[in-house]
Parts: sequence; C-alpha cells; structure tokens
Amino acid sequence: MKKLFFLVLCFLFTKVIYPQSINKIAIDRSYSSKSAFTIPEKNLQIELGFTFENIESENKPDIVAGDPYFIKTDRKISVPAFLIRYGVSDFIELRTGGEFKVINSQITEMNSGYKWDSDERDFENFSLGAKFNIQREKNFIPQIALIVENVIPSFDSEKRINLINPKLAIYFSNNLSKNFLIGYNGGVNIIKDGESNAFYSFSLYGNIFNEFEMFAEFFGTNFLNSGETSNYLKGGFSYLIKNNLLLDISGGKKLNKEFNEYFAGAGLTFRMPK
Repeated sequence: MKKLFFLVLCFLFTKVIYPQSINKIAIDRSYSSKSAFTIPEKNLQIELGFTFENIESENKPDIVAGDPYFIKTDRKISVPAFLIRYGVSDFIELRTGGEFKVINSQITEMNSGYKWDSDERDFENFSLGAKFNIQREKNFIPQIALIVENVIPSFDSEKRINLINPKLAIYFSNNLSKNFLIGYNGGVNIIKDGESNAFYSFSLYGNIFNEFEMFAEFFGTNFLNSGETSNYLKGGFSYLIKNNLLLDISGGKKLNKEFNEYFAGAGLTFRMPK
C-alpha cells in the first residue's frame, strides 16, 4: 500500500514534462533506467554523484548442527560516481564512467555479541562505450536509444578482472500526455568469470514546476548464473539551477524480504555547450 501511495503522489503532483533540449538536461547517472536521449552535438556533459548504501543480511543458523547466528552489515559510499558524455552528433554520444567505493563490512555473532570489521576501497564499474539515438518519438512510436559499452566491474586484482565484459541495453520513452512521461528499458551485462545479469526498469517522470522535476522508478536485476532476482523501488527529484547546471537527490529500498537494504544519494550535472 505504501508503494502504491508513493507512485500515486508522483502522478498527482506533476504538471508538464519536457523533452530534452539544449536548455534541459537529461541525466543517466542517477536514474537506473537512464534516458532515451543523447547529448546534443559538440556538447560535453559531466555527471558527478555521491551514494550511500546500507545492506543488512542474516545468516540463519542450522540449530541441529549448532551453527552460530550472524548478522552482516555492509555500508558502501561512492565518492565520486561519475559519468562523462560527449555528443559526436545529434544521434551519437561517447561516454565513460565509474565509481570509487569505500566499503565497511561488519559481522556480528548475535549470541556472543562479538564483532568483526573490515574495510575495502575499490574503483568499480568502469565503463566505456557509446549511445545511439535510433528513433525519435512520433505518435505512438517511442523515443529509442541503444547503449553499447564495455564494463570492468572491479580493478581489485583479487576479484579476477576481465577487460572484456560487454553490456548492451535499449531504452524507450513516451510522452503519455502533456503531464506524464514514462521510461522503460532492458539489457544484459555479460561478465566473464563473474555473475552475468539481465536488468530492467520502469520509470515515471513529471514536473512540479519548470525547474523542479520528480521521478519514481521500479527496477531490478536477474543474475543469470544463480537465477536470483533483486528488485528495487526508487524515487527522487532534480532541480535545474541554471540551463546548464542540475542538482538531483534520490533514495530507495530493496524489495526482497531476505535483505534489509536502502540507499540514498545526490549529484550535480554540468553541461558545457559547444
């Protein structure tokens, strides 16, 4: 019921949504669904962000075997997460991104209260690729963009880095009316010697007023090797400070019951015109 109420609020408080133009900035770093628009020709867009994640999981004991009862808590801070995009033409952009993560893990043995702590730092999810605007929105035909990237999940030598890990995704958006826009996508990330995954999302966007936009999003990942699925609900807003400067704030929660996971973040996007 709370999830439904959250989505209804996002619908009720929207006024008008605009397609991307030189004075409107569509960002890809914050939204898991990303946008179906490319950067205008000879424009450079830099997207910087900060994210905090808290993940708590239980290791339930086998009572017969006498196993201990553990609670594991991971706190992850991305400082910064970045995405750099350059418009080669009105239909093609080049892009690269990644994030530096600081991870604190704590394991607590619930019966004795004993705790183990560990810290880790790693540069993750380095990507290099291109985005193609393959279809302009027309009547019932959606705006369509295709992203082809290579992603290196980790630069930690102990995590078996492979330099070739292709990612392919297709993104759609439709203006349903003057009040609403939806975005939806799907794709696959092939990680050699790792957990390859398919991903998907559905998003709703709207404006409270011209400079202030809200969004709500459902997204998830299916891990192809194990068959496990993770689903999330996320919401937030962005504020257009100037025509070339955008602030965004977002937060969300994992929907799977076996995990208590939530996250929050903020970002700043700057577009340098040609």
